[in-house]
Amino acid sequence: MIEIARAIHESNAKPKRSILFLAVTAEEKGLLGSEYFASHPTVKGTIVADLNMDMYLPLFPLKYLEVQGLGESTLGEDVIAVAKDAGVIVQADKQPDHVRFIRSDQYSFIKKGVPSLAFKFGWLPERRRNGSSTIGTRSAITESKTTSRNPWMLPLQLSSIQS
Repeated sequence: MIEIARAIHESNAKPKRSILFLAVTAEEKGLLGSEYFASHPTVKGTIVADLNMDMYLPLFPLKYLEVQGLGESTLGEDVIAVAKDAGVIVQADKQPDHVRFIRSDQYSFIKKGVPSLAFKFGWLPERRRNGSSTIGTRSAITESKTTSRNPWMLPLQLSSIQS
């Protein structure tokens, strides 16, 4: 999160909306931190979107981005467009039966009417020589350069989309 904020700052971009980086705690205790902030925001004005990046782990080049909540708001269309420009394929939640979308911090914002998405590095199954498949970790950050096509700049790009 700090690196994304730094990259946006160093890009000298002028977003159309303010971008707030928020680190909350006690998700496992019942979303306590996000629930408190969503109910008592420390900023004036309307929060127009929440992008949960707590599982957005930059371990590999980003080729696939799993987006939980993809079809739940108009943010899904925006993230697909931004990812496409960056050469990243967006994937819907691969395990919706685990209901992670409503068990993570973005849910506190959803309950307040704020469109929200959660991001994870996507993946494709790797094929072994014997034909069986396994979850592959060969997937997911292209270059870490600060460019308009870099997926790290997703918060900046989404903040600049007309509402």
